[in-house]
Amino acid sequence: MAGAFYPLLAGQESFIVAPSQLRGAEAAINEAPIGAGAFRLKQYVPNQEIQLVRNPRYWDAKDIHLKELDLVNAQAGAQSVNALESGLADVAQIPLADLRAVQSTSAYHITVISSQTQKLWMPTCKLTGPLSNAQVRQALNFAIDRRAINDAVLDGKGEPEWALWPKSSIYFPESLNDYYAFNLRKARRLLVTAGYRSGFHVGLIIGPGDPTVEKTAEIIQAEWRQIGVEANIISDPNATTDAYIRHTAPLYLISSSRGGLASINGPYRPGDIGDMCNYDSPHLDAMLNQLDMLTPGTPKDVSIWKAAQEFVTKKALAIQVDFVPVVFRQAHQEAVARISFCIVESAMGVVTGDVGAGKTVAVRAAVTGLDPSR
Repeated sequence: MAGAFYPLLAGQESFIVAPSQLRGAEAAINEAPIGAGAFRLKQYVPNQEIQLVRNPRYWDAKDIHLKELDLVNAQAGAQSVNALESGLADVAQIPLADLRAVQSTSAYHITVISSQTQKLWMPTCKLTGPLSNAQVRQALNFAIDRRAINDAVLDGKGEPEWALWPKSSIYFPESLNDYYAFNLRKARRLLVTAGYRSGFHVGLIIGPGDPTVEKTAEIIQAEWRQIGVEANIISDPNATTDAYIRHTAPLYLISSSRGGLASINGPYRPGDIGDMCNYDSPHLDAMLNQLDMLTPGTPKDVSIWKAAQEFVTKKALAIQVDFVPVVFRQAHQEAVARISFCIVESAMGVVTGDVGAGKTVAVRAAVTGLDPSR
C-alpha cells in the first residue's frame, strides 16, 4: 500500500495542502506555498518567471546539487533562442521543426530523447464495427511503416512505438521490439481472416494546426489504402470532444499522452474519459490493480508493467506509431564555467573558437551570472 500511496503525495489532485493556507487568501498559496519538496518558491511572476531555491529541510537535501532553478516563460522559436543567447536561460526545449537550423551552429549542445508522453498514436474505439475485431486492429498496425514516418515526419530523431514506454526505459519489454514491423502481406491476411477481404472505410479524427499529425495521417492513409482500408481524415476543431465523448469516428490521431500509470489506466480502464467507448478487460484490470499497489521501479512492478504492455500491444488496443523526439538545446556551460573561474580568481583568460562557436554566448552568460553586489 505504501508504494501506491507515496506517489500520490506529489499528484495535483491528491497532494496535501496546509489547512492554514486554505483558510487564507488565494495569494498565500500562489506566492508562499508550504511544501516538503526539494525546492522552495522564491519568487513567482505570473506569465514571466518562477524562481525556486534549494530546500535545506528536504529529506535528501545533500543530493540536490542545484542551489537555484529559474523557470523562464519563453515561447518556442525565436524567444527561446534569444533567452539562450542572452544568458537568460541555460537549457530550452525547441520544436522539432527548428532542429536543423539549430544544428547549423556549434554554439549549443543538442540533446534528443524519447519521452513516454510525446508520441504519435491513435486511441481506438473497439466497441462496434471492424475495429471491434482484434485481427483488424492488428492488420492496421502491421500496415504502418513507423521507420518511414520517423524519417519523413520526425527527421529520423524519433523512435517506433512498440510499447507504452520507449526502449530506453526499464519498463520496455524486449519481446515487443519490432512486434508490428511493416508487413503489408501479413496485414492483408489478417483482414481476410477477419472477414474484410475487400477492406473497409474508417474515420480518422485529427486536430487542426499540427503539421506533425497532419503529415503522419496522410502517410498512414496512403499505407492503409494498399491493404484496402480507406481512412477518411477529419480535421476537427472539436477533435477531443468528438472523439472521446461524441464518438464521431473510431480513430483519433494525437501527438501526446499522459505518463506513468495514467498512460495505461486512462485509455484502457472504464471510468476515464480517455477510455474510448468504455473498453474493459478483467484480465488487464487485474494487472492494473496490482500496479496501483506496487512501489515504482521494483522488480515486481517492472514485471507486471511489461506483461500489461504485452497485452495492450498484442491485442492492438490502440494504433501505436512513433515516439516524438523531445529536443533540448543547451548553451556551452563548460566555457561559461571557465570564464567564471577566471573572474573569481582575477586571472587572465583568452576565449577562442571558430565563427559561430558560441564565444559571445558564453561571455554573455558568464557576465549575466555575476553578483552585482560584488
